[in-house]
Amino acid sequence: MIPQRLGNGFSFLMKEENRELANRFNEAIHAMKEDGTMDRLAAEYIDEVKAGDPAGIPIPQIDGAETISVAVTGDLPPMDYISADGKPAGFNTAVLAEISRRIGMNINIVDVDSAARSLALESGLADVVFWTRTVLITKPFSGRPANDPPYMKDLTEEEQELFREMREISSIDDYVYADIPEGTINTEVYFTDVIVPVMMKRQ
Repeated sequence: MIPQRLGNGFSFLMKEENRELANRFNEAIHAMKEDGTMDRLAAEYIDEVKAGDPAGIPIPQIDGAETISVAVTGDLPPMDYISADGKPAGFNTAVLAEISRRIGMNINIVDVDSAARSLALESGLADVVFWTRTVLITKPFSGRPANDPPYMKDLTEEEQELFREMREISSIDDYVYADIPEGTINTEVYFTDVIVPVMMKRQ
């Protein structure tokens, strides 16, 4: 049996009444996963990202198309990033630019404080916000053990047992559903990373 693992699932958050828009985003995200675009963008903007200030990513402008506002924070490079010249950059913005092309809608980027994302959505400042929620990962990652994490070998037997007990009593559902605000909907997750628990040893 493969143990349950928690990850950060990157998605878009919208009000429930914008379900049609969420469906259009989902169709684009699904197509990008199927045709390899999402993997290509992840490789370019995450795996192979170079040090320094990356160039801003232009969002396409489509004549006569409807415009929606998307809130970014710039607080999570290289995922959500604002370059030194104030332009949105990073993986999330590259994903957003591709979604814009696929759904045929113009996107206006709104820079907000990370803590104000829900408020930006509720107030109408933004139609969409980048959102990270806890997701359940059910498969082991390449090169990593399927059972205990590699740092377990550095813990005492007592610490290892405590870690396993904590993992058993923690309710996965409490994490997976706790971070979706009431009255909102999430799109399909377009990228997932791994939450790695860190235990500090007493000296």
